[in-house]
This record gives sequence, structure tokens and C-alpha cells, in this order.
Amino acid sequence: MRSISKVLVVGAVAGACGYAAAGTISAPSTMPSYGLESALAVSPTASITNLGLVPGTAGTPQTAQIAGTLTFATNALAASTSRLTFTSNRTFGSVDIHGQSFTCSAGPNLASIVFQLSSTSTSSALIYDAASRGTGDLTNASCTIPSIAFLASSFASAGDISLAGTVVNINTGFTLDTFASAKIASVGSTLTFTVASSLDAVIDVQSNRLTFASGTDAALGLAYSDVFTLSQQVSGRATVAGGYTSTFALTLTAGTSFGFLQEPTGATGAGSCSPTTGSGQAATGGLGAASLVVSAPNSGTCNVLVSSHATTALTSGSYSIGLGREAVNASSASASQFAPQSYTFSYVLSSGARTLASAAASAAGSWTLNGTTTTLQYVPVATDTNLQVLVSNTSASPGNLTFVAYNHSGQTCTGDLGAVAATANSSFGGQLRSALLGTPAAGTTTDCSTTFIGAGSNARASVVLTSTTPASSTRVHSGFSKSDGVSRQIIVNSGN
Repeated sequence: MRSISKVLVVGAVAGACGYAAAGTISAPSTMPSYGLESALAVSPTASITNLGLVPGTAGTPQTAQIAGTLTFATNALAASTSRLTFTSNRTFGSVDIHGQSFTCSAGPNLASIVFQLSSTSTSSALIYDAASRGTGDLTNASCTIPSIAFLASSFASAGDISLAGTVVNINTGFTLDTFASAKIASVGSTLTFTVASSLDAVIDVQSNRLTFASGTDAALGLAYSDVFTLSQQVSGRATVAGGYTSTFALTLTAGTSFGFLQEPTGATGAGSCSPTTGSGQAATGGLGAASLVVSAPNSGTCNVLVSSHATTALTSGSYSIGLGREAVNASSASASQFAPQSYTFSYVLSSGARTLASAAASAAGSWTLNGTTTTLQYVPVATDTNLQVLVSNTSASPGNLTFVAYNHSGQTCTGDLGAVAATANSSFGGQLRSALLGTPAAGTTTDCSTTFIGAGSNARASVVLTSTTPASSTRVHSGFSKSDGVSRQIIVNSGN
């Protein structure tokens, strides 16, 4: 009489009755990271098993086996009748690029089973049929997960790549083994970009706003310049057909322009806003010497500078643009004045017509004005007192007047008193009085009501006025009178 081992009997009963065992899919010890930008750069219909980590021929999908492990928990596997089906949260690629077969073994000299890729596999179900198995117990047999391809279109967003599976008897439909969903790889960006330096120049009103108050940058070959630097870092490598283009755009706020980059009348390219020929612009960086800098529009009022860098492979590097006027070549520079203005920057990584990564406009700094400072001593703060503050500006440059007021304890309040007209006298006594008494003037940034609380006839303030006009052409006249209209006195100021 023949005997049948107990384990084979259990396996046979499980196979007949459909008791599902619980196998496992184990993640690889080193989790593969698929490059999101690389996936987006190729055709969405491309079948890819590894992105960005294995450089190769441009446009050719790279093949690499996922090193995860598949472990069976059943012995009820048979050739010709056992079918293993994988499912995933991503879309499977073309059948011909998957691993064609793989072998699982319970150990040296023990039972093994060979699975063969089925032509009935689809984009949502990757099917392997048991082609042969040896004798012995297959429980706990393990193998490396076969090379699995995914469609590039399924890598349109970052996140995990998970894999699950089942083994069924194709004759009875009974489930023989199950594999719970497990993470086998991840999809993530291989690129980050940062702002290494922002624009923060102070325009010098003493030089009629034709230069900055300070700053040199020998690396850019500019004196009195302001430098903006963007950097991109790449953690993986990739080579794709068509290559990549990194595009940085530096944009001015409405109402201002890069007019200082225009060539003056009589110069080559006069009237064009061309930073590649205009004095006052230079660029350096590690993103390729073939970078292109253009302005938009390139004539009239331009308010955008665009820097494009085309590379075959995704590379790390930085790009700096210096904005200013070369002091050694001032005669050829445009006579346009620098204007207070704010900047934003945007970033786009593309491959051909496809956008791989982008960033919305973010702050890139601003240019401010220095000014002419005048200190008013012992300014009376009282409801029965009127102030006279007259700013005489004989220059052709308009400006703005701000104040900082100090009380006897050193507490301060600040405010914006308004525009200083060019070649004219501008009066600010009423605005300053209202602000000191706690009625904020337009643009006042700090309420003065608590600084001079309970102000009486003896309350005094020290007020520092700053006008963004040249000192050589700015005079401040100050005084006060009582509400009776008779008593008038001069307020001594530092400009007298």
C-alpha cells in the first residue's frame, strides 16, 4: 500500500476546498526610487522598469529588477493549473518587457516551481502560470520578484509603488495563496530648486538713482550690482530623448521695468531691452554655457528676464544674474534711473513640450531707496498746536517722506506722510500733526496714539524725517503755531 505524507494531504485538501494561505511580498532592503521627472520626460506609453538611476541611451527605457522577495505559504501549487496574478496601484507596461519567467525554491535540493509570463496579462493584471514544479514541499518557497514594467503615464505623481498578488487553481477557481499589498518602490522628484540669494539693493538717491548705495561683485565683473542666484540640485541621473530645459524667469511688479538695461540713444541696439548686450547684466553658473537670457518684451518697456538652460541630462547647478550699472563703463550705460521695485521668480523644468516640474511665482526680493534724513527737535504734540513742515525739492526726481517719532521715554511710532513732488515745495504739517495725535496718516505703520497718550501743551517729540530725494537738492523748513493764529515759532532741525 502506498502512503501519502501528511503535508501533501493537507495541501491537497487546501487545493480542493479553496483554503487560502497567506504568503508575503517583502520590500527590497534598499527601496528603489523612480525619478518622477524622468518618467514625465518620456512618452506616456513607454514601458519602464527603472527611471533615472541607470543612465543609458537617450529615450530608451531602462530595465532593472526589483529586488523584493515573494514567499509562498502553501504547498498546493501545481504545474499547468496554478496561476499567479499581480496587481498594483500603478499601471503595468507592455508584456514583452516584463521578466519572462522566474523560479521559486524552498531551498537547496528541495522543491521548486517555475512561473512563465502569460500573454493574457493586461495593464491591470500581470499573470504568470506555473510551467513546472519539482517534488517535495513548496511551503515557504521564495524567489525574487521578477522584473516588472510600468507605464510612464502611471508615474505622473509622486508616491509609493505597491504590489499585491493571488494564486488560484484555474480549473476550480479556488484561491490557493494570497499576498497582501506591499510597497516595493517609490516615485519621487529627483530635483529641488532653491534661492541662494535674493535681490536687496538700496538705490542711492544721492547719485540721482543711477547707482546703488553700495555693493560689488567681482565674480560677475560688476561694480555696484545686485545679484540673484537660483540653484537646482538633482539626486538621480537621467538621459532622455530631447533632453531637459531649466527655465528661470525674473519678473518685476506692475508699473516698473528693466529700463536701465536699455542701450542709450546712439549706442548699438539703442531702444532695445536686451540684457545680453546692455551694460549692467551678467550671468554665471553651472547650468551650461549655452544658456539663453532674453527679455520680454525686447523693446519698449520690458519687465521679465528669462534664462533658459538646455542639457541632455538632468544636472545640478546654479545660475546668477547681476543687475546694475558698470561703474567703469558708465558713459555707455543707459541714463534710466533705478526705480524702487519688487521682484518675483518662477521656475519650469521641461522636456520638449512637456512640463516636468514648476513653481508658482515666489518673492525674489526688492529694491528700496535710501534718502535724505532731517531731525526735528522738540516738536509740540497738542490739539491746540498746528505744525508746519515744508519739503523743498529742487531736483527732477520725485520722492516720498516717512517719519519716526520718539517720545521722552524713547518709545517710537512710524508712518508714511506721502509723496515729495519734483521741483516743488510739498507741505506735510497737517499729516504729521494728525499722525502724532493718533489719527494714522495713509500708510502709517505704527499707531502713535499710545506713544503720546494724554498729550498736553508740554508734550514734545523728536521726529526723524526721511525723504527719498537727493540731499543736495532737499531742504526742510519746520515750525508751529498755536490755534490762536498769533504765536508762531521755528522748530530747529538738523538741516538748518
